[in-house]
Amino acid sequence: MYAFTEIKEKFAIENLFSIMQYIFSQNSIEEFVMKQITTRLYTQGTDRFLNKLATDAGRPYYSLATQMEKIDKGQKITNVTLSDTEEFYNSFQIEAKKYYFEIKADFQKEDGNIYENFKGSYSNQSNFENAIAALSENEMNNLLEQIKPKIIELLKKL
Repeated sequence: MYAFTEIKEKFAIENLFSIMQYIFSQNSIEEFVMKQITTRLYTQGTDRFLNKLATDAGRPYYSLATQMEKIDKGQKITNVTLSDTEEFYNSFQIEAKKYYFEIKADFQKEDGNIYENFKGSYSNQSNFENAIAALSENEMNNLLEQIKPKIIELLKKL
């Protein structure tokens, strides 16, 4: 009896991992995750921990020169958005692994890495990128609510 329980649990876990991998490889889930992150960046100007983004030269968010450029372009200056050209937002993608998923983004710009403007707020580039290309706690809860029906539907098919 114990062995069957172990086999059943292993089977259920392996199926769940396969289901999760399948769900996270769907474009609709990738789009949902990216929309959560980019909406937070644009509307709130915060990282995943909800810390306000401010460039190292920020007053309070952008340098005076950058504020003037953004005003000329008709762009927002009330918070850091990281969306000057939309190129960064469009670079987000999900990589579904066997046991987890990763959110990736291209932080390189023509003149360097986006992190170069935020060294005063983050101890290193990896911490910065992990704070930006990630879901906040609330966004993760939204994602779980989004995928729950899909998981239930796929489990019923087993």
